[in-house]
Amino acid sequence: MNLQELKSKVERIILNLKDNGIFPKENNHIDYKSELKIQASKTEVENFLLNFAKDIISFSNSDGGIIFLGITEEKITGQHNDVGLKPKDIDILRKIDLNDVTQQFEKITKIGVSIDLQQFQISTRKFYYLVIEKNNQILIPQKDYPHLKLLNGGIYYRASSKN
Repeated sequence: MNLQELKSKVERIILNLKDNGIFPKENNHIDYKSELKIQASKTEVENFLLNFAKDIISFSNSDGGIIFLGITEEKITGQHNDVGLKPKDIDILRKIDLNDVTQQFEKITKIGVSIDLQQFQISTRKFYYLVIEKNNQILIPQKDYPHLKLLNGGIYYRASSKN
């Protein structure tokens, strides 16, 4: 899916969340993360990559996708909880320059990615979503990036809600 198709899908999902409290299940196109794993010694972009590099490559190599941030999904029951993001997570996401992220992916895979990061709100809780466009080329790490859980030559893709 391209960015416009994904953004339209996000708008429908958010409207359904706000109006009906209905969350779609995790699948090939949708993932949920309740919070960021932050390392104080890292920059905003480094923390962003620590949290999303493998997901971005996986969705790019598949058919694109959406990651909702600030929503948990109970794996066993499938129940969702829209907890919202913590202020420290919001602070990092606000500072992200997507051009810097794209440049990092060009270093990692020699191919850029097409992504968008937007904030939204339900009641007083703040969330973000990350949309990742399907890439026409397969993204493959050009060397090992163990801190990002990426291996040289590894092909990552999204299938059945797993990378």
